[in-house]
Amino acid sequence: MALLELAGIQKSFPGARVLSGVSLELDAGKVHALVGANGAGKSTLIKILAGAYSRDAGEIRIDGNPVRIRNPHEGLEAGIGVIYQEFNLVPDLSVAENILIGQEPARRLAGLIPLMNRRELFRAAAAHLEELGFHLDPRLPVKELGTGEKQLVEIAKALYRRARILVLDEPTAALSRRETERLFAIMRSLQERGIGMIYISHHLEEVFAVADRITVLRDGRNVATWARGAVTEAELVEAMVGRAVAAGERPESRAGAPVLTADAVSGRGFREVSLEVRQGEILALTGAAGAGQTELLWALYGAVPIASGGLRLRGQAVRWSSLRDAIRAGVLLSPGDRKAFGIVPTLDVKTNLTFADLKHWTTAGLLNRRAQREAAVARIEKYGVRCSSPEQEMQTLSGGNQQKVVVGRVAERNGVVYLFDEPSRGVDVGAREEIYRLIRSLAEDGAGVVVATPDIQEALRLGNRVGVMRQGRLVLTEPAETVTEHAVLAAIVGG
Repeated sequence: MALLELAGIQKSFPGARVLSGVSLELDAGKVHALVGANGAGKSTLIKILAGAYSRDAGEIRIDGNPVRIRNPHEGLEAGIGVIYQEFNLVPDLSVAENILIGQEPARRLAGLIPLMNRRELFRAAAAHLEELGFHLDPRLPVKELGTGEKQLVEIAKALYRRARILVLDEPTAALSRRETERLFAIMRSLQERGIGMIYISHHLEEVFAVADRITVLRDGRNVATWARGAVTEAELVEAMVGRAVAAGERPESRAGAPVLTADAVSGRGFREVSLEVRQGEILALTGAAGAGQTELLWALYGAVPIASGGLRLRGQAVRWSSLRDAIRAGVLLSPGDRKAFGIVPTLDVKTNLTFADLKHWTTAGLLNRRAQREAAVARIEKYGVRCSSPEQEMQTLSGGNQQKVVVGRVAERNGVVYLFDEPSRGVDVGAREEIYRLIRSLAEDGAGVVVATPDIQEALRLGNRVGVMRQGRLVLTEPAETVTEHAVLAAIVGG
């Protein structure tokens, strides 16, 4: 008997059917991977399982028994823990307080309101962490932890509530390779305890590494389910996008004169970095999480101060006093954290695609909304943004479609240098190829492009030159046609 069964799950939002009879089974001690293009319905399905959304039809069964999950509390009571890509932790509280939040041990003094028993709190958390094999200090504030450690706190919190079913949503998106390997080891130990896991990822190599079964969703429907070893990567990709996707090729070098030069720049997160961004060329920067590539991009953009060293744009020394200076000079950034810096979630798709250049449709202070909407419709089609209408609220789009809006808005501006921080983060394989083509087209049109990515394969595929950051320094820069994956990895780890 399956630990979890989803049978005929349906869900619609105004104007759109999101799930059409989706079914899935998860066995105890097994990993069932759920994959699909952005907008396929994966996020909606797990939110129904967690109780964040109600289902319109279908049934959820645990150990063969139907269960009603109408809110997140009922999801937890049913033994379901969801580890979202954006963690649900309180940064200023300790590890122990986050794990036991809502279940803190209390002690009552005569005539007084019960008080938290902090000694028992830390003792219970330490015992739980030791049982799981997680080496974390329960007294440490969560804000002082790294991304991988925060993920362990999320897992420990779910298991403290006796979760038997874990849903891991893009769990390695912000992890280093070493942290990813540790996560996989933890997953294996959880399988031995009988925990069943639903694993959602756009990284197919991870899916093949951890999954016992793989289910593909496309357009809100089940396309296929395979057991481990019964499907190739090419077959899986074709099922996800509905067509075959050709393997990408490394771009040809069209390098011209330097358009942006950094001369031994140092700042918070990076030290004495010297590099050239050349006309018609893509420079791909990679490295472990926290190696400094993101901070460097924000400094080139003028959002992070440069403490020492200098910048030259087309040979002329420049110093940005504000973001407006950089933008006016043609230096543009697509941020990696789209939710914090890339979108206005409560505004519609139309506004998010066009707010950077509203002057094109404004006369005497009045906005021509019809012209703005026509431009937005053209951009939606151009960048393959899947939405019900230009007026759809941005926060209701899938993560990949949000990313297309962010990248497309930047690409529409007349830039000299384009800076892309993790442009394919949370994006499915089909949309990733579209974003790659867009970035390459900017270089082919004569711009200089810098891409920062923790994905070595992405750096090798996109870059004409590949640079490696380690501990805030640029330790390697080589032409893509001569550098090897082994050399890049050795530079990342310090070999």
